[in-house]
Amino acid sequence: MLRERLIPPPDIFPAEPWAAGAKGLDPKLAWEFAGQAETMFALSNGYLGIRGMPEEGRPVREPGVLLNGFYEFRPITYGEFAYGFPRVGQSILNCPDGTIVKLFVDGEPFVPVEADVLSCHRSLDFKAGTLDREVVWATPGGRCMRLRTSRLVSFEHRHLAAIQYELIPEEADADIVISSELTYHEPLAHDGSDPRLAAGFVTRVLQPAGNLRQGRRAILSYVTLRSGLILGCGMDHVLVTECNAIEDSSCGDDAAAVVFKIRGERGRPIRLWKYLAYHYSNSGDVAEVRSQVAWTLDRAVQDGFDSIQAHQHAEVGRFWKRADVEVEGAGRRLQQVIRWNLFQLLQATARAEGHGIGARGLTGRTY
Repeated sequence: MLRERLIPPPDIFPAEPWAAGAKGLDPKLAWEFAGQAETMFALSNGYLGIRGMPEEGRPVREPGVLLNGFYEFRPITYGEFAYGFPRVGQSILNCPDGTIVKLFVDGEPFVPVEADVLSCHRSLDFKAGTLDREVVWATPGGRCMRLRTSRLVSFEHRHLAAIQYELIPEEADADIVISSELTYHEPLAHDGSDPRLAAGFVTRVLQPAGNLRQGRRAILSYVTLRSGLILGCGMDHVLVTECNAIEDSSCGDDAAAVVFKIRGERGRPIRLWKYLAYHYSNSGDVAEVRSQVAWTLDRAVQDGFDSIQAHQHAEVGRFWKRADVEVEGAGRRLQQVIRWNLFQLLQATARAEGHGIGARGLTGRTY
């Protein structure tokens, strides 16, 4: 039996041949389809994958930062054992999430699904290899704010992701707090009704192995219980604004935060660049992996977001020169779907050297 074809409304999901995006923001739909949006807007380079969670952390169904080959052993149970049956399997693990950038304006948290949003557009750009967003909203105090973000997972440096965050108070001054965070989420429990979902664990498998805080930089490290893999992940920041700003930071075993308190002035942009690095190893020591994270962050801060973005555009451009498919007479929607699928192939394979390619790439833990 054929399923009825679902054609998305063009006013919400525009048929753009070189992008997949969504316009407007319906809070009910945003919560209902959060999981689908996280997969649709996922970014990956074949080694590092980040699901399309909003920077504010809500709405979210299953946050995920995944590394190809970073796993833990889990027991496989049968009704009865027989010769040749495997006793253990492997489950990919969630890594600490560095996409979180919480925003407070005049003491009020900005959560898009709870705000008075005037306009919103989110788009996965196939040509640039970035996830871009622009939101305009009115605060409870009546101040109009404009937020632009751009996120990428680098094809040039496979351990690196970066976020460009620009906030503009458009009509009045405001007290602004930006909290940039790196947080470990415990895996969500599943009821076992869907066999495609990755198996969970009874006990915690990522054990804290020390952390480092230095100015606007924080690095967390972990060791898995059974597979013996060492994980290091970190974040660093560059803030540029003409507004007065003070900052603070904190770092613990499972969470780190760099907080910027800014007196925002009308029409003056506040620009924050956030760099994320993820490394893991099956040998060596924890300090060495943390050093690798620090070196990746050093290079990112030195190069700057514009340079990283330019290299991203060039890498994606080389892919399209040899891989683009145009169907004669195809409508904009069909061309969009073709290129979205080709872009997923790029994201699943580009920097997967030395590792296998998952059935879903690195868009989630579901098979």
